[in-house]
Amino acid sequence: MSAVPRERGTPESPALGKLMHAPPVPREHGAWVMLSAPLVLGLAAAGSAPLLPTTLLAVVSLSAFMAWEPTFRVLRGRPRPGDRIWAAVLLTILAASACGLLVSGPGSGLLPLAVAGLAVGVVTGILRRVGRKRLDRTVLGEVLAVSGLTLTAPAAWVVGRGELSGAAWWLWAASTAFFASGVVHVKTLMRCALHKSNWTRAVHRQLCGPSLLYHMLLGAAALWAATKQPQAGFWIAAAYLPVVARGLYGSVRPARRMPRLVRVGALESLYAVWFLVSASIAARMVLP
Repeated sequence: MSAVPRERGTPESPALGKLMHAPPVPREHGAWVMLSAPLVLGLAAAGSAPLLPTTLLAVVSLSAFMAWEPTFRVLRGRPRPGDRIWAAVLLTILAASACGLLVSGPGSGLLPLAVAGLAVGVVTGILRRVGRKRLDRTVLGEVLAVSGLTLTAPAAWVVGRGELSGAAWWLWAASTAFFASGVVHVKTLMRCALHKSNWTRAVHRQLCGPSLLYHMLLGAAALWAATKQPQAGFWIAAAYLPVVARGLYGSVRPARRMPRLVRVGALESLYAVWFLVSASIAARMVLP
């Protein structure tokens, strides 16, 4: 499960020839979920939001997400056919919708989030440049990308409530912690599969230790938050329990074979839906 968008394309239309190519649609389904679920969570937590700013926020998020990959390749000096024109089109849409959002919505509250998103995009690009192969990308780099995608949660809260309050950052932290679990878990599965021929207890500890520690801390944090908010404690714990159990089991008893990524992606999407429903209920009960 990767947070860095990678796109797929379809054969170009003969009628358009070399003038236009298929849009760079990111093919990482997990990244789509990481972008959209926090957005819905933020709107649900806010309770209500004006239609125009909400629509513009969705356009800003989508255009930034789709523009990242072709823009990265153009700046790197290795563009594919169509990258330059699609980068220009998507960045133009991004700029226009962002200006509209700043005018029609609470611009002062969204500016820090825009700066944070830009910084995450730049650093992610640098880390992507260093990691030549897909499996070479560090877990830290993937989690950083997750933290950028989940900025849609506080942005949606700002659109709905009109200010960048502490509640917005709690929504961001909750979303980032949840989706980082998927990154850590899937990376662990894939690395264990690559070392199945020389498996030892030391290799097990080295490969699975970080995931085990992360999910122990995530479970402890969820239980702590549940005890601090007893009226919503059940839903807070329920939001994280499935992925904590999945991560702990996968760390203690790794499969040591290459996972079926389609199946893994489907399960992670189901976990995300469960998290979205549970976290939305908890947020409505806790946040003012």
